[in-house]
Amino acid sequence: TSSSLGGMARQVSDIVGTTGAAAAVLAQLAGSGKIVSSSFEQIAVAALSFEKATGKAASETVNDFAKLADDPVKAVVALNDKYNFLTAAVYTQIRALHEQGDTLGAQQLAESAYADALVLRADTITSNLGTVESAWDSVKGAAKGAWDAILDIGREETFDQKFEKLADRLNTLRNAQSNPMILGDNPDM
Repeated sequence: TSSSLGGMARQVSDIVGTTGAAAAVLAQLAGSGKIVSSSFEQIAVAALSFEKATGKAASETVNDFAKLADDPVKAVVALNDKYNFLTAAVYTQIRALHEQGDTLGAQQLAESAYADALVLRADTITSNLGTVESAWDSVKGAAKGAWDAILDIGREETFDQKFEKLADRLNTLRNAQSNPMILGDNPDM
């Protein structure tokens, strides 16, 4: 649902990127119709992390994941030739699942291995940045975060966010009843 995609976008943005970027990647994943929704969050984090570290568009990475859904064995071999991320054991397991007719299981294993490899590569690239590059990356990230906060105005809140606000309000009211002089939100006044 759009609400669950919104919640996922916020969770992904807490890890990497902005809510807007996460929402765009999640919308592309949902629009492909080929990728299982349980993998959306992991794939979105991988695509955004890799984009942040290398500059490769997240949409291109999502397209790679869609190819894994079409033919997991063939696509994972092509991606492995490009990125060299598979172990023999994982490849054997993907191939065995595919040959047993469990294409979905093969797809999910291939997606997980590829996503883990992208996140690991992105972390390695980011950790090897020089001082100036790291500083520039921090400035760029802060600017994106500020812009995303501006865009956050008017976004529909998820159920969890509404619940947290109500819980905070309830705690404030309880504290006001026990100590009315400190808190200005006293329901008895």
